[in-house]
Amino acid sequence: MRALREHPLWRRIVEVDPELLLPYLTRRRGASHDAILAVLEGAMSPARARAVLLTAQSFLLSAHTMGDPGTLDAELATLLERYLT
Repeated sequence: MRALREHPLWRRIVEVDPELLLPYLTRRRGASHDAILAVLEGAMSPARARAVLLTAQSFLLSAHTMGDPGTLDAELATLLERYLT
């Protein structure tokens, strides 16, 4: 999450045109969702892969509303490690 959150393209989209993301959160799945799911589904059930993606996505998009997103990265790792074991 940290690498994606700090990526220049991601930062630019969030800063300049965050509305661009809205359809992918509320109405449709994008190509990046499908690519991530393809990787995750190689390691776990489709339902679990979707739950992992939705959890990670929420940390990516909303962690800044809870303070410093970087401090929540370890919490996301713990949450996913416990869920996946």
